[in-house]
Amino acid sequence: MKIFVIADERTFLAYALAGLAGQVVQRAAEVPAILRQLDYEQYGLILLSAPLASENLPVVEELVLRPGGPLLLEVPAVGPGAVPARSLAERLLSRLRR
Repeated sequence: MKIFVIADERTFLAYALAGLAGQVVQRAAEVPAILRQLDYEQYGLILLSAPLASENLPVVEELVLRPGGPLLLEVPAVGPGAVPARSLAERLLSRLRR
């Protein structure tokens, strides 16, 4: 199982230095297309920066809840002004409680 990182340039660099594959995005609107095109046979763990995950919540929830889909982990963004968002698990639980 390989790991794939989707993040802004600064956050991606931190993971690229560790040898992980991935893609840098400039805008959150790029994320759904990347997630649809990703080979989940090859990549079983997707690391997605928290700001991108929160801006693409419907797509992320669909991927996480899909049977046999990859494991998606929301990671904090790196750099000044990076504010921790509510975790994906917290957002999913709040939707289930409704």
